[in-house]
Amino acid sequence: MILVIDTSLSALRIGLFSDEGKELTSYYYTPEPNERGIHDKLLAEQTKALLTFLGAKAKEITKITLINGPGSFTGLRIGLAFAKGLAFANGCSIIPLTAHEVMASEYNGEECYLLYPGYEKGSYYAASSTSPNDISIIKRAELVGKKVAGEATITNEFEEFIPLPLSLEDIVSLALTKEGSDISSLEPFYFAEFKPHPAALQN
Repeated sequence: MILVIDTSLSALRIGLFSDEGKELTSYYYTPEPNERGIHDKLLAEQTKALLTFLGAKAKEITKITLINGPGSFTGLRIGLAFAKGLAFANGCSIIPLTAHEVMASEYNGEECYLLYPGYEKGSYYAASSTSPNDISIIKRAELVGKKVAGEATITNEFEEFIPLPLSLEDIVSLALTKEGSDISSLEPFYFAEFKPHPAALQN
């Protein structure tokens, strides 16, 4: 059985799939605008609830695949910490994926920009669909006139683009083509622009 986890954004998404990639059950939770801490509160609890629903045990999980970045610093760390703890206890493998390589798997070589919400308003984590793991931070204004996956062309610098949630089915399909990673050295893929504190600039 395969456990799928996505804690990269504010919503929590968990799924259990057969070893062949068929969905068995899943759980989605989208928080209210001011709601915080849902990944920490719900990830273990709802994973257990999904297993109970199936009449299954945690030891039946043979693989864990998760979105390992980019995204929320806290969310990514909670997701990976949970996956590592379960993997060490069960002896199962972890297959980390970036959001962009999952998105690219849907486009079959069609060239466009893949966007994922950035760490601040008006910025995105961006990559070409032909080089999905060459990810950079891009401002909305830099996207004007460029083709974006899931939409036509961004026409002005104030146009908001909200990517659709990643499909759990697409995450599993891609994971089935990959090998597990070394659990002990696995870290979240998170980055942001370095901005020194103003006081440091005065010294």
